[in-house]
Amino acid sequence: MAHALTLIGRTATLERIYVDYDDRVHLGVTIDDDPGQELMRETGRFHFFFADEVEIVLPADNEQEDAR
Repeated sequence: MAHALTLIGRTATLERIYVDYDDRVHLGVTIDDDPGQELMRETGRFHFFFADEVEIVLPADNEQEDAR
């Protein structure tokens, strides 16, 4: 996917998990530093990837403490 090349190194939030008729899992994400992230979320417009195309990034320790 050509659009995926522009997203390399950027973080995203997993919004939805879809399973199609062939039992393939698709991850619907919004891009964290996108100024239109809220609009994309509210209108259900996501970037879609297969699970093997994404990497899980855990929050830093100080971000976990801020969330408490």
